[in-house]
Amino acid sequence: MSQAEQGSRELWGYAKSGVREAENEDGALILDDTIEEKLYTDENEIVCWHHCHTKGRHVKGMNLLTSLVRYEDIAFPIGYEIVRKDLKVCKDVKAGSIGVIFSRGELTEIGSKTGSVSSLN
Repeated sequence: MSQAEQGSRELWGYAKSGVREAENEDGALILDDTIEEKLYTDENEIVCWHHCHTKGRHVKGMNLLTSLVRYEDIAFPIGYEIVRKDLKVCKDVKAGSIGVIFSRGELTEIGSKTGSVSSLN
């Protein structure tokens, strides 16, 4: 794949023929949600705070979602997304501390559950 911006659609186009050739009924879809910590990088919409389930706390870094399909001893990468948090809301836990940062989707979900947010545009 070239250096031009590529995404899941291009990755699927690249892997599709191999997947179709190996495809059988015993395949498995594997989804992975990982955080690449970036402690010393300035925050932006990609490098920001995410909840790390293995550490049980929020960490600063890049959140990557990847998907593979596996048939017997061969696995094909078929998709990936870099989580972008374009809307930041900070709730102070303690004065001077960095609070939890929510994405637009997370805020919409929280608002719909509590009835406190009707729409985020």
